[in-house]
Amino acid sequence: MRGLARGVLVGFAAGLVLALIESVRAFLGAPLAFDSIAERASFAITIASLCAGAGAIAGLLGALLVALADRFTRESTATRIATWRARVLTVALAVPVTLGVGTLLSGRRVSALPAHSLLVGLVSFVALVAIDLVLRMVLRAGHAARLPRALLAIASVLIAIALVTIDVRVLPRLYPAFHVALEGIAAASLALGVLAIAHRRRERTLAAIASPSAALVALIAVCLGAGWSLRALGRHPALRGAIFKNAQAGARLLALLPGSAQAPVTATLPPTPSSSELTIDGPHLPGADVFLITVDALRADRLTPRAMPRLSAIADGAVRFERAYTQVPHTSFALATLLTGKYALSLAALGEDPASHETLAEVFQRDRYKTAAFFPPSVFYIDHERFLEVEKQLYKFEYAKYEHLDARGRTQQVIDFLEREKPPRVFVWAHYFEPHEPYELHEGVTIDGRAPVTAVERYDGEVRFVDGEVAKLVDYIRRTRPGAIIAFTADHGEEFGEHGGRYHGTTLYEEQLRVPLFISAPGLAPALVKAPVALIDVAPTLLGLGDIVPSARMRGRDLGPWMWPDHRAPETSLPIVYAEIGSKKLVASGALRSATASRPRANSLSTRH
Repeated sequence: MRGLARGVLVGFAAGLVLALIESVRAFLGAPLAFDSIAERASFAITIASLCAGAGAIAGLLGALLVALADRFTRESTATRIATWRARVLTVALAVPVTLGVGTLLSGRRVSALPAHSLLVGLVSFVALVAIDLVLRMVLRAGHAARLPRALLAIASVLIAIALVTIDVRVLPRLYPAFHVALEGIAAASLALGVLAIAHRRRERTLAAIASPSAALVALIAVCLGAGWSLRALGRHPALRGAIFKNAQAGARLLALLPGSAQAPVTATLPPTPSSSELTIDGPHLPGADVFLITVDALRADRLTPRAMPRLSAIADGAVRFERAYTQVPHTSFALATLLTGKYALSLAALGEDPASHETLAEVFQRDRYKTAAFFPPSVFYIDHERFLEVEKQLYKFEYAKYEHLDARGRTQQVIDFLEREKPPRVFVWAHYFEPHEPYELHEGVTIDGRAPVTAVERYDGEVRFVDGEVAKLVDYIRRTRPGAIIAFTADHGEEFGEHGGRYHGTTLYEEQLRVPLFISAPGLAPALVKAPVALIDVAPTLLGLGDIVPSARMRGRDLGPWMWPDHRAPETSLPIVYAEIGSKKLVASGALRSATASRPRANSLSTRH
């Protein structure tokens, strides 16, 4: 019984330390998420009860395995007993370690290797050998006076802190098995640290007080903490949201409790009027050149005089849509939606090939436009198999430059095409890859007078770099084709920890979903549209401005009636905006946003990015 009690206490202590690390990280990383000391205390107590309870259960299971090993081994020396115990625990970890390694090596390029299965097996074997060696070293701590046990304990805590940091910052909310493995290894590392201290001799440590009574007290503490936490979660739903946003292991454990899934936010949305209810027509510029300029991973809040001084000034003289939303915070499907006016992700989930949809290029070609596209292969990197035919057709543009270039090269590429071809009427799409990660430094670009250092500053440096190059292209278009229609937007935004994540393709929060959007054309006076609009509306809007009838299959709405500075259609009559990623769905209308999360089906579409 004493061995089982020690297992419970070791797991309990390791869980408490892990909860402490998670709580400190949450308080430092998201200080504005908590309004009072009471909220911080509730958060910490709930995380502690979850992690300590899970740790106690895991410790009990580990102790049972050790007891089983001791029962069947005939070894007599302490060193051999420790070796046997380490082997049993290593075998118990074989399956999760192999699954974790398989997940890490599941990338498209790695999976294509001829000996992929052999590689997974080899890496798993090396990982298990390393685990076995570490376990032996720690389990022998009580029998080797020379072993620096205090140093082992400190190292275990540092390793756990590093793993928790990686868990938060690397591919957040993607590859669940990868994150579960990180959290499990962090907890195991802390347990080994506790064991290293517990095996110290001639001191009143955990090993000296380990008894069934102490284990029972720990389990009672877990039960009391769990009861208090469940009551707090019931009385304060915001606490559940704070845990899901700001904790990793705690959120995963909370999700296992019955009825603890994040409750959807509901709202009553006003009905969307039919086209027949709109009596205002939009502006028309028959035969005008059309330029669609997109920037990868550009947040809406960066279209400001500080971050993008030149494009911000251009936007001030255009029709600007203050709350434009992408339909998917994921490049491939966002651009497919933009260029087809259809919900590309939803249709792909129903089995429709993205290449089967009519594109803007096809429609403009029928109206005798020369069509040209300039974009990088990275737009098809994720879900590449689904876009093989689209990649082959290059969105059905007559002329396409499909290659990686920085913003300066992309601008010059478009200018060279226009100078060389001199098309009488042209539809051009140019996609700039900056400021997509990795955020690179650009010579001469500073932020507030100094070189960018942090990830956010480096991102802003790329934003400033692309601002100058896109503005250079706009200036050229205005000088050589003064009657052109110019639309500027992005495929999605970028997150910097506002809701516990990084990059994009994972949530439907504003930082990932909201994008800049403005349209500039001769005769269009400056105007600001504050109600939500969508990228799916851009295609029919550009066609409407060119006095071309959009395809009846396009699901977006021509925003022309809302683009007049005065006497425009009421913003309350704008259509409802829809967005999605994985099992998460969002609708927005006026000042309301309604977000839901459903259980993904077995054939649900992966939207990793």
